[in-house]
Amino acid sequence: MRRRRSLGIFCARVQRRLEAHLRAHKQRDETPHPTVMYTLRDRASRFRWILFSLGVILLASALIVGIAQKNTTPSSNAEEMSFLAQSDAAMTRMMAAMQIKPSHNVDKDFVAMMVPHHQGAIDMAKAELSYGHNEPLRRLAQGIIATQQQEIGAMQRALRG
Repeated sequence: MRRRRSLGIFCARVQRRLEAHLRAHKQRDETPHPTVMYTLRDRASRFRWILFSLGVILLASALIVGIAQKNTTPSSNAEEMSFLAQSDAAMTRMMAAMQIKPSHNVDKDFVAMMVPHHQGAIDMAKAELSYGHNEPLRRLAQGIIATQQQEIGAMQRALRG
């Protein structure tokens, strides 16, 4: 509010100067030199434009910073940070375990890559059970653990038999 008032005072001051300048020329029966008149108007317009532009830039910067902080900085919530750490660890283990040396047996290689994949799903579902609060998602996580364990067993049995 104070800045807006200051800007208004500045603009009113420039306007008064311009009017005084025009009155002085009228009293002398002169037409003011156009460059003087336009220079004063241009300065006021440029100043307003610069202030407006700076305001827009500051607003946009504040919005961008706010959005970036909201979307990229991990929450200070310890529970969320623990969940993210556990999920990241599960993904890292899964990706490392899926890097196999080909055995020249497609079925064996398939199981060797799919077991860590399913185990990663189990580990992430356990993280949801440890930290999640949404009951439908917690039930889904329990179902994921049960079905993925069954599928791991089925793949291992199929490979043996």
